[in-house]
Amino acid sequence: MNTVQGGKSMCLIEADHVSFSYPDVSRTILQEVTFSIAQGEFIGLIGASGSGKTTLVKQLNGLLRPTAGRILLNGQDTGRRPFRLAELRRHVGLVFQYPEHQLFKGTVLEDGAFGPSNLGASPEEARQAAREALSLVGLGPEFENRSPLELSGGEMRLAAIAGVLAMRPELLILDEPAAGLDPAAKERMLVLLRNIRAERGTSILLVSHSMEDIANCTDRVLALSGGRLLSDASPSLVFQQVGRMQELGTGVPQITAAAEELRRRGISVPSLPITVSEAVNCFETLLREDCHDR
Repeated sequence: MNTVQGGKSMCLIEADHVSFSYPDVSRTILQEVTFSIAQGEFIGLIGASGSGKTTLVKQLNGLLRPTAGRILLNGQDTGRRPFRLAELRRHVGLVFQYPEHQLFKGTVLEDGAFGPSNLGASPEEARQAAREALSLVGLGPEFENRSPLELSGGEMRLAAIAGVLAMRPELLILDEPAAGLDPAAKERMLVLLRNIRAERGTSILLVSHSMEDIANCTDRVLALSGGRLLSDASPSLVFQQVGRMQELGTGVPQITAAAEELRRRGISVPSLPITVSEAVNCFETLLREDCHDR
């Protein structure tokens, strides 16, 4: 999915040695964090509560400015003039946890059109952008004139996400988008994120405490601890480090923990699976080998 130019993925946004501390707090919240996100990537951001995840994503969207270091958008330093924060927010959309609490317009369509209007779109352009975003999240024309307060909880969350998508961000950041959803609605949310990436080529940064969601969806995982970036690697590489991830307070997918327990009991599991499908393949191989040995 990465956009490639001259054989290399094009970097969309970069955190360059970003540190941050609040003026009235002695503790440094972020310390020398460096990573980049290419166009079309799906990145997971994990860490225990208090590790700095929310503070970091606010840096990427310009809600907070680094105490030291830089945020670069398409190679431009967002902290230097003449760069405007409005331009950063045009490219980077941020969906907070429980975004449905932020719906405030009279109709779903009006709410979806609010962001594009703020970015300078004409009323008709804003409504069209909202309709396209609502369709993308599965809310058809029959929802346009309904009050957000008439929607179900899941529908309200989709409407709120559509409001961010209507601004057509190149990077979409979501903080626990499946929080509080039942398993079926949660799976639909993850499918939606994959579809957004596939249909629009949008880069996605998913903040989650669910290691299963991270393992199933993402290309790379950023692991924070105490404001420091300790890992930036594929989910397979990150979750192979079971002991380390448990020490960080994130843990690993349940299937990975189960396979590690089998290892402790003397069963030769060659590579720890991180998804159910990987586990099925792994254990089928072990059974075939066991039958062959007998």
